[in-house]
Amino acid sequence: MASQGPRYPTNASYVTTDAATVPYDDDDWVSITNIMDAGANNASITSNTFDTNDYSFLATATHFGFTIPTDATSIDGIVVETGAYATGASRASWEMLQLLDVSGPIGSNKAASTVLPATAITNQSFGGAADTWSASPTVSMVNSVDFGIQFAVQQHTDNADVFLDYVRITVYYTPAVVPKPGKALRVSPTPMPPWRWASYYSGG
Repeated sequence: MASQGPRYPTNASYVTTDAATVPYDDDDWVSITNIMDAGANNASITSNTFDTNDYSFLATATHFGFTIPTDATSIDGIVVETGAYATGASRASWEMLQLLDVSGPIGSNKAASTVLPATAITNQSFGGAADTWSASPTVSMVNSVDFGIQFAVQQHTDNADVFLDYVRITVYYTPAVVPKPGKALRVSPTPMPPWRWASYYSGG
């Protein structure tokens, strides 16, 4: 098995108010493009209206730049990692983590109401080297600029905050089998006919 990543997106956005869908329609992300690398700057939701049971808008991260060889035999697993934290006595949780392709959301939602870490940016991992998210991923899918992840959080405390430093993806795949060079066949010399042996020993 081989892998590429973790890779960071080069495109990030969130659904605007007019296009927001229930229940992801309460608060927007600030500086969402800060998730495109791991660094000092974060995307965040710090509005005093982000209260108990509120959801963030759906955000997306795409354009990961995967270059899985086109002759790879399968995509075996996908790992999505987030670096985030949340404040509050009852911290915010992931409520949407789902892969994207050109057609939109695909496969399973891996969020599972996972609570965000407290006080400092901390890595959380979803999926695995043998987990395809029930998305039937293909090489062309993961190599596409449209491949990515959509995500959202739910708040569980009044007047609390969420900070997201990065979202990144690693793809595991099986490369094509390259046959080993074979040994050249050794051809035995053609046996000398008996009459030639007789001629040879007789000096003829």
